[in-house]
Amino acid sequence: MSVQLLHSHNIRYADSAPSQPPRSSSFLLGPLDSLVTPTIPIAILFVYTKPAHHASSSFMPLQRITQALSIVLASYPHLTGRLELHPQTGVRSITDLNKGANLLEANCSELLDEWIVKHPPGTSPRDPSRTISKTLFAPFQPTLGYVCNHAVLTIQHTTFACGGVSLGFRWLHTLCDAQGSIQFVQDFARVYRERGEEFERGPCIESFMSSLGSFEKDERKMLLDFKPEKYHIDQPTSAETEPTSPKNDNSDNSDEAPDETSDPVVGRFIHFTATSLLKIKATATDPTSKSWISTFDALSAHLLQRVYLSRTSASQRRAEDNPSTAPLPNFLTPLNLRSRLGEALLPPRYFGNALQSVYTDLDPLLLATPNSLSELARQIHSLTDTTLNTSFIRSTLRTLSWIALQPNKLLIRDEFEYRPGGTLMLSHWGKFDVYNPHEFGFERGGVGPSRVMTPFTETSLVDGLGYLLHVSPGIEGRGLELALALQKSTWDVLDLDPVWGKFVANQFVQ
Repeated sequence: MSVQLLHSHNIRYADSAPSQPPRSSSFLLGPLDSLVTPTIPIAILFVYTKPAHHASSSFMPLQRITQALSIVLASYPHLTGRLELHPQTGVRSITDLNKGANLLEANCSELLDEWIVKHPPGTSPRDPSRTISKTLFAPFQPTLGYVCNHAVLTIQHTTFACGGVSLGFRWLHTLCDAQGSIQFVQDFARVYRERGEEFERGPCIESFMSSLGSFEKDERKMLLDFKPEKYHIDQPTSAETEPTSPKNDNSDNSDEAPDETSDPVVGRFIHFTATSLLKIKATATDPTSKSWISTFDALSAHLLQRVYLSRTSASQRRAEDNPSTAPLPNFLTPLNLRSRLGEALLPPRYFGNALQSVYTDLDPLLLATPNSLSELARQIHSLTDTTLNTSFIRSTLRTLSWIALQPNKLLIRDEFEYRPGGTLMLSHWGKFDVYNPHEFGFERGGVGPSRVMTPFTETSLVDGLGYLLHVSPGIEGRGLELALALQKSTWDVLDLDPVWGKFVANQFVQ
């Protein structure tokens, strides 16, 4: 893809903002934000096809995008600042408010043809030059030195030869999760459509538990003595007691693609139609049980089994491993705490991170057993079903208090063990109707996105990492799209798996 960067614009929030915090203000992040690796971003691409009745110059022009962005940033002022990571305590904050978000202006000499808009998450491996390119996003380096010295929000506005437009959004994940980032796009589009009208209900941008107030000595001791199930404090090393200041850390340039190996990690977009999802759910449902499972439970179980069997077969083909040394399979998925903790703690318009990951080890024998899908789905459902679970809420709040009170958050370690060749991690974005033209369309008249996707980048091309999103309304069969990264050898086996092929409508390689 031939993309030419034209200009970089520094966008500050509008002068007419009703409440502008002084630039010297510091915006504290909370314990849920501090659980996210500071160098990890969230990236989403929104693609819009120009209707025939629109002149190219009047379809999502940069000037109106700039004006709308300045207005919406007044409700998200911390997105104009810079990330600061305290070198002794690990406390994260946003400083230099109104230093600016980054809006890039770009042109693409190609058309928004079927490979990006109408093509259902594809058919077969495609010409690498025709894949979804990272050039539709602003440049990025996943290093502390970079993320602490550059804008926490970047948007690239790319105009294509046909007049279509793509908006490549990237936020630092430590500021927001998927729901928060999608909410921002929704607000941005509304401000553009309504030409600057104020929100009836603004976003909640104060990070949850970023300020706990004061505690009595005994109460503080009780909270610090709590032993969380998923975290522990690591013993400090010399490197951790004298950390490099992120502001001056410009070590390795990690913007380059990972080194190619004999078995590289490959990303694919996979289309499961609504009909296929119903069939998978029916297969994963135990007819003798009174309990229910969700589509996500069933699809997760299906993916776990097919990927495990393919990994095992690929490993045996390579003769590098044997069953005694193969990594124990495990599964991780993030839970959205908004619905679980309730509106009193996390308002519906909460922008920051509100995720807590749950994970479990899986029995290899169960994964290898035919007709075990219902038991796998039951285990996934048990892992994720915490609705109205008071013990879960109590444990979560105590864990977050424990994190918030730690004197050195740099020493907090997650108990989850990522196992290359054994781990599957799924994030469910399919609950967000990102194709609704009345919510995510910038121009009036029902012009919604033609394609919404999360691309494979240096930080997301991780073996076993997947994202589920809605499929464009223009795609036959609708359903869900899975963006999944696996080793090439695993894909090679999956391609020959008749059970896998039975339910997959289309797929293409990133």
